Amino acid sequence: MRTTSFAAALLLTACLRVPPEPPRDAEAPTDTGPGPAFCLERVVVRDLRGQEHPAGAAPRRPVVELVFSVPPSLELDEEPPVWLVAGAPDEGLSSDLATPPLRVATRARILPATLEHVGERWVLTANERLPREFDLTVAVGAWMRSSVTGERLGTPLALG
Repeated sequence: MRTTSFAAALLLTACLRVPPEPPRDAEAPTDTGPGPAFCLERVVVRDLRGQEHPAGAAPRRPVVELVFSVPPSLELDEEPPVWLVAGAPDEGLSSDLATPPLRVATRARILPATLEHVGERWVLTANERLPREFDLTVAVGAWMRSSVTGERLGTPLALG
């Protein structure tokens, strides 16, 4: 009986495979963490032909590209918190972009624009030509969230 039990235990052990231990590297950590923090990495202003312009010299029909570190979350029942706003950035706009909802005065300044988004790249295109010498602000609400971690942007953006 002992021989049978020992043989069965030996056979069972032979069927179970134990994976080898992963190699250890004392020099570099193997855990890269949760990934990059959610932030707006770049804002690029272009014209309809694709030519880039300095932020302070937007063309009359601007195309504004926003590039985030990770894709922002997009709720179907909520308006994405990114806008083209008439006028220069001011204290009222900045405080309004800190928490929703936007005040009526800020809503009245929003220009009609088309929003296209693919992953972490979002593009706002003004629907109409803007008057000459027009002050324009790109506004992003601080409540925008990462689709990966749910982390909030945290800091509003009002770039004129």
